[in-house]
Amino acid sequence: MRHKGVHAVEKDTETEIGGDAGARAVTSEALPLCFYGEVTGASVMRLQYELMARLAKQPGARLPLFMASPGGSMIPAIAFWEFVTLQKIELDITTLAVGSSASMVILAAGIHRRASSTSRFLLHPTSLGLHGRSYLNDLKRDVRFGEIDEERYLKILAVTTGHSLEKIRELAHAHTYLTAQEAKELGLIHEVLEIMG
Repeated sequence: MRHKGVHAVEKDTETEIGGDAGARAVTSEALPLCFYGEVTGASVMRLQYELMARLAKQPGARLPLFMASPGGSMIPAIAFWEFVTLQKIELDITTLAVGSSASMVILAAGIHRRASSTSRFLLHPTSLGLHGRSYLNDLKRDVRFGEIDEERYLKILAVTTGHSLEKIRELAHAHTYLTAQEAKELGLIHEVLEIMG
C-alpha cells in the first residue's frame, strides 16, 4: 500500500521517502516540484528538504513548484516563506485548483506567481485549532499567539500584493473568495494560465 508523503523520482525509478503525514512532493531533475495537500509541519519540512536536494544538484537554479492546497497550519507556512526568503531561493510557483490561507503564504514565497484559470483562492482569518483545551490561561495564550500568527500572515500578503495591511485584513475577515483573475488583480499572482480554451 502506498503511503502519503514525499516521493522522489529519479530516472524512472520511484523511491518513497516519507511517512504518512502531509502532502506529496514529486521531484527529479526534469520534473518540477509538486506540493499537493494540507500544509503541515511534516509536509513543509519534506518540501524544504526536496528544495535543498534540488539546489545541491543545481546551485542557484530558479525552481518551478506546482501546488494545490486547501491550506493548513500557518506556522509551517510562515517558516517556509522565511526559509525561502532568507535562503534567497528563486521559485516560480503555480497554484492549481485551490489556494487558501497557509498555502497562500507559500505562494507568496515565489518570485513569479501564477495560477491556472480554474483556480480559486480564499483569504480568511487564521483559526486557533484548539483541541480539548479548557484552562483559561491556555486559551488566553493561544488567542494571543493566534493574533500574532494572523498578523504575520496578513503582513506577508500585504507586502506580496502591494496593498495596505488594513485592506488585506478586511478581505481576510470577510472570508473573500477570489478567482484566478481576481487574485491577479489583487496582486497575489502575476499571471493566469488559461487551461479551458
